[in-house]
Amino acid sequence: MFDALRQAWHQATHPFQGYLETLWEVWKTDVARATLMARQFWQQIPEAVVQQGAAVQAQANAANAAARINQQVSLGLGKLGIPAGPGIGAGIPFSPTMNPEQLLFLTVMANIRAAQGDPRAPPGLDQLAAGVLLGQIDPVQALVACTPGLNQQQLLYSLQAAQLMGMPQVSQVLRVMAVVQAAIALPHDQIASFLPKASVAPPS
Repeated sequence: MFDALRQAWHQATHPFQGYLETLWEVWKTDVARATLMARQFWQQIPEAVVQQGAAVQAQANAANAAARINQQVSLGLGKLGIPAGPGIGAGIPFSPTMNPEQLLFLTVMANIRAAQGDPRAPPGLDQLAAGVLLGQIDPVQALVACTPGLNQQQLLYSLQAAQLMGMPQVSQVLRVMAVVQAAIALPHDQIASFLPKASVAPPS
């Protein structure tokens, strides 16, 4: 019993092995540097991570679809004067051993490995990437500026809603994703010289 508990604790505190573990330790304090390191040495990321990332994305898509269905059902019941119950997608777990930050990390690493170090980034973000990674440009503002049309409006709405509803964790996730996108957008030939200078950690 104690061996099983020890193993579960070790898996929870050390969910990654090899180079992924190195990247995870960096990610926890500096998302930008971890992303750049992953791009620079993408061959060291196990290919199996691509399948793991795809599985996580499939679960996320299923959860999002369930949430949309639940929202539609709740609206319909509300019109009939029937109070809606808990969301049918709310209990779908991504993983029994990983927290959301670990899952985000895994998805980013899988994307980088699948794209051989150069995933696609929003058009135009490459022009702002250096400024973001040097702390001269706000990551979220840069991402918003490079997000086209309707998606830009949705991103702005999400930011405004998070602020109005007092949900700093949403703003933090968006910031982390904006930093990741900036690190992905940096031209590959600049990574080696840029790594010692890049340091954009998520807010504590």
